[in-house]
Amino acid sequence: MHLQQETLCFNELVRTYEQDVRRYSLFLCGNRDLAEDIAQETFLRAYRYIHLFRGDASFKTWLFKIAQHAAKDLQQKQSAQHSILTKAKLALNYYPSAEHTYFDSYLKDEICEIVLMLPHVFQQVIVLDVKYDRSIQEIAQQLQVSAGTVKSRLYRARIKISEHMMRRHG
Repeated sequence: MHLQQETLCFNELVRTYEQDVRRYSLFLCGNRDLAEDIAQETFLRAYRYIHLFRGDASFKTWLFKIAQHAAKDLQQKQSAQHSILTKAKLALNYYPSAEHTYFDSYLKDEICEIVLMLPHVFQQVIVLDVKYDRSIQEIAQQLQVSAGTVKSRLYRARIKISEHMMRRHG
C-alpha cells in the first residue's frame, strides 16, 4: 500500500474513533486540555505503531490501551515538571536576595494597610483565608454564613485590594 493510501485509511480510523478516544481521555484525567493532549498522543502513537496491532482485541480497545499509557506518561511528565518548579521556588525562597526580602516585606506591609481599609466583612474573610489558612467551610462555620457568602466576600475583597494596588502603582 502506498503512503498516501495508508494515510487515507488511518484518517478514516481517526474519524471513526476520535470521539470515543477523546471521551475516554477525559474520563482518564478529568481535564479537557489534558484530555486533548492525550487523544492527540494516542493517535500519534497508533499511527507510529499500527504495524504492531495484531487484532487480538478490537481496534478501539487497542486505542484505549494506548490512551491509558499516554495519560500515564503525560501525567508523570507534568508531575516531574511540577516537582522541578516546586524545588526551584523553594530554592529561591530559601536564599532570598536583599532586594527580594525588602520588596516582599514592603508589599506585605502595603497589603496589610489596604486590608485594614476594607469593610469589616471583607477583612474577616481575607485574614482567615490568608493569615490563618482556613478553608472556605471553616470560615463559613466561624462567621456563621454560607460557603457561597464566603466565596463572594473573598472575591470582592481581592478585587478591592487589586484596585487599591493598581491606584497606588499605576
